[in-house]
Amino acid sequence: MLTAFRAFAKSWAARGLLGLIILAMAGFGISRYGFQAVKGDEVIRAGSRVTPSYAFKREYENYKKQLEQQQNGGQPIPPDVAEANHLDQIVLNGLATREAFAELLSKGGVRPSDKLVLGQIEKIPAFFDPITEGWQVGPQMALRRWYDTTVELPDGDALVFSGQVFPGEQATEVEHYDAASDVIWTLPSSATLTMQNYPRMFLMGDGRIARVGREAQTMFFDPASNAWSTGPSMLAGDRARGSAVLMPDGHTVLAVGGAVNDVTTNTAELVDLAASQPSWSYTGSMNEPRRSLNAVLLPDGKVLAIGGNRGTHNYDDPVFNSEMYDPATGIWTLGPSQAAPRAYHSTALLLPDGRVLSAGQTDGPMQTTAEIYSPPYLFAGPRPVITSAPTNVAYGSAFTVGTDRAGDVGDVVLIRPGAVTHGVSFDQRSVPLPFTAQEGSLSVDTPTSTQAPPGWYMLFLVDNTGVPSVANWVHLPEA
Repeated sequence: MLTAFRAFAKSWAARGLLGLIILAMAGFGISRYGFQAVKGDEVIRAGSRVTPSYAFKREYENYKKQLEQQQNGGQPIPPDVAEANHLDQIVLNGLATREAFAELLSKGGVRPSDKLVLGQIEKIPAFFDPITEGWQVGPQMALRRWYDTTVELPDGDALVFSGQVFPGEQATEVEHYDAASDVIWTLPSSATLTMQNYPRMFLMGDGRIARVGREAQTMFFDPASNAWSTGPSMLAGDRARGSAVLMPDGHTVLAVGGAVNDVTTNTAELVDLAASQPSWSYTGSMNEPRRSLNAVLLPDGKVLAIGGNRGTHNYDDPVFNSEMYDPATGIWTLGPSQAAPRAYHSTALLLPDGRVLSAGQTDGPMQTTAEIYSPPYLFAGPRPVITSAPTNVAYGSAFTVGTDRAGDVGDVVLIRPGAVTHGVSFDQRSVPLPFTAQEGSLSVDTPTSTQAPPGWYMLFLVDNTGVPSVANWVHLPEA
């Protein structure tokens, strides 16, 4: 049966699975007053398979009882704790996935058990193609993972770190995905390490991977030896729900905000990972303490801190104003306020036109709304214009960018598109490129694959006053 599942995972039919799962999802929530279905008595519908509210409640109670026995010493889990830890959403996601997959298989005459269906589908990664806007099912992982971190390597392969196998049980093994052969395997035991959810990890210029949170201890992973080494500890300690940003020089990391000993902090600190003896040092503090904030790299090299909350829970005491960090001065400057609270499960992304999209949080009447922020550089004068640029550029070569203001350009920057959740924008990076100005164009050198791993990037021209162009999309292909 497992062989059949693996074959199915790479078949044409599996490509429709994710869409079916999405269609199967329904809104449903718990509160201390009981269950409330959004529509009628149906919680999930996947083709002919329907999960009514009583069946969902039974599944939920069984799951909660299992947690109480395995994780809570047999003691009951209070409703407010269950709500805060989204136990209902965990059960809903599992049921919807299981029912959608079982419905799809049943069309082909396969009737596996529910346990086998869920156990297998949770191990199958999927890849989104931004060009075709379609999903492609990948090979099966050894472990199912929730809240994991994926880091791309210079050759286009990827490593998968941490995540929860089960609530309270962390995945300690590291898995390696080979993009060329579409195969995934588990690294040797020397790579094993217990980490918190969503570790903040960045590829460094020497090929190692730095972990810079949420734990205080910096760690370095060497893919060449599959071994870890220790680095300096953050001065503030463990920054739970904080954020971290790899700065444009490619070796300095900014760690900001979060909760230290459950007290939300406004502090920020820096470490130069390329130093012979790296050490963390405080830089300027934010004007507001924030946890669950988003930190966005901008084309001019500054960092925008947006959203978050001051309280001790997921959403209490939200921070509405934004603030900007200038690495040249180490100072944070307050900016305009958002209309909606943007704390736990909010997102913020740099757009190709230089603005920032801020959206969501999983609470309140404005949780499905989005706002767009226009940074000060959009009001500082005329913008450079990219008149021509290639779509694909190769490592180890130069490429030409057409512009009507070649003599005014101060920086050429590649910025990787964001993928953000829980205050972490995975592998967020801004890469300045060497260039030579010519009449009506720039000759631009490509980065190395350790500076900018393969994939799509936004190409910005930034003039001498810090005003960016609208970006063109540029692709760095795998070797």
